[in-house]
Amino acid sequence: MVPRETSRTASTAVAPEPAWADRTITLDENGAVTSIGAGAEALLGFLPGEAVGCRLADAVTPQARPRLLTTTPPDDERTVSELRAAQARLLAAQERQAAVTRHSTLVSILCGSLTEPSTFLAGSEVLGYEADAILPGGFLGLVHPDDHASASTFIGAVRAGHSDRDEARDLRVRAADGSFRVFETTAEDLSHVPAVSGVLIRGLDVTIDRARTRELEDRTVQMRTLIDNLGAAVLLEDHNRRVLVTNSAFAEMFRIPAAPDALVGADCANAAETVRDMFTDGDGFVASVTDAVTDFVPRLSERLELVDGGMLERDYLPILNGTRAAGHLWVYRDITRQIVETQLLADQNRSLEQLAALKNEFVARVSHELRTPLTSVVSFADMLADTSAGGLTDEQATFVDIILRNARRLLRLIEDLLLVAKLESHTLPLSLGLIDLPLLVEQVVTDLTPTAMERSIVITSSATAGPRVRGDSVRLQQVVSNLVGNAIAYTPPGGRVHVDTTADEPSRQWDIRVSDTGVGIESGDLGRVFEAFFRTGGSAGSTNGTGLGLAIVRLLVEEHAGTVSVQSTPGSGTTMSVHLPMERP
Repeated sequence: MVPRETSRTASTAVAPEPAWADRTITLDENGAVTSIGAGAEALLGFLPGEAVGCRLADAVTPQARPRLLTTTPPDDERTVSELRAAQARLLAAQERQAAVTRHSTLVSILCGSLTEPSTFLAGSEVLGYEADAILPGGFLGLVHPDDHASASTFIGAVRAGHSDRDEARDLRVRAADGSFRVFETTAEDLSHVPAVSGVLIRGLDVTIDRARTRELEDRTVQMRTLIDNLGAAVLLEDHNRRVLVTNSAFAEMFRIPAAPDALVGADCANAAETVRDMFTDGDGFVASVTDAVTDFVPRLSERLELVDGGMLERDYLPILNGTRAAGHLWVYRDITRQIVETQLLADQNRSLEQLAALKNEFVARVSHELRTPLTSVVSFADMLADTSAGGLTDEQATFVDIILRNARRLLRLIEDLLLVAKLESHTLPLSLGLIDLPLLVEQVVTDLTPTAMERSIVITSSATAGPRVRGDSVRLQQVVSNLVGNAIAYTPPGGRVHVDTTADEPSRQWDIRVSDTGVGIESGDLGRVFEAFFRTGGSAGSTNGTGLGLAIVRLLVEEHAGTVSVQSTPGSGTTMSVHLPMERP
């Protein structure tokens, strides 16, 4: 290339000389022109852009070289300083650009093929590599082995022109420390550009974003599973009343012919109007929905009657993000069956109460009618047994003894029946007072010691001091007497019965425990020992009781706001326990 000095016209020769700043020439390290101002082009005889890419030493003719050496105006020494300042600014800009490129969050890699050595163009710091680092294994050497197939397919599609430059793919890329990060990767084929001649791969680190996305997806699945298995119809709306989440139960309840996922995004602003005909008070239903979202306050257990006779129960909960309205949660439950069952149970309870009242009345009347003649029988039998009225033969005395024994047994049974009837109907009057419980128990043990001795049973007791108990002393004596008598009856000769009375201050209660070494109770019978007329199969001897003793114990203890319990091991013995509240200090 030769400057075209001979082609210049006269007008060109007389044209005003361009400004000094327009006479700048920039060379690369090989001396080739990378940029040249219009003034320099005019001075050296180049057409616009003609000198770019040429070596300056070759392009400038001998005739033009004196002009190249004398272009600095002698009267403007500032131009040299300005040029140096411009060069300094250019250098700083280049360094700044290099730093920005190196620290860019967008990783750029230039590669020929997937396995050929590749070069970082930008963002090397993101992965911990040096700037301009060469990747001997190529881009594929950075990719996780499990993602090799995906990366190869993706880059192959880019080279073949089958992939849009904006199409992205997630690939796991190895950092300098050996860890893998997820990069959203795009690629552009620049093989047709001589200065590039390769595929430009760009990647953005989305590791944290993808982890958050997975966590959100997991939570969404968990919430979906929870909502689908709640057993209630659920609708979650955003603050604009558009569906965020719902479930199959909701679609079925309101006869919506769509899957729950298909309802996401639907506008619920007028949804109440579309289902108002389902309710006996359609206007009230629509108004209640409007009032709920307007007032933005919780509304719980609202009942809505359906035209088909059913009943729904609704909860509304406003959703707040701090103080900002974030949505609405509706939960509907079909309680039709629950109401029917509740009503049926109430009817059954009333029937049972009436039946119990009739039973108690019958027992009371029958017992009263039997007690009067039995009392007469016992009285006359006692008279017959009285030897002062005349002697009886041995046979007559035996008959009288049998009459007395069975009549007294029937009389005890009748008394117990009457007591149970009064306790179950809560009509038994109690004479309440403060009782020294250890003393009361000791008196009962003393009274029953002769009975135990007759059966060769050792009976002992122990007690701790404590506050008094408010109760009926006669009835509590009956409780302890029934328990100790039952223990003696079911303990074989040579056995032991122990009565322990303990004040449990932390629990504010008295514990009376009657333990024996008797035959014990089978585990299947433990839950029934306090039922009326229930008797265990095992017996240590003749136990001709009424079968009401322990039932009376339970009912009397409950009248004193206490509880009873039992522990037993067949063949080893039984412990009956009574727990009574202490008098308040």
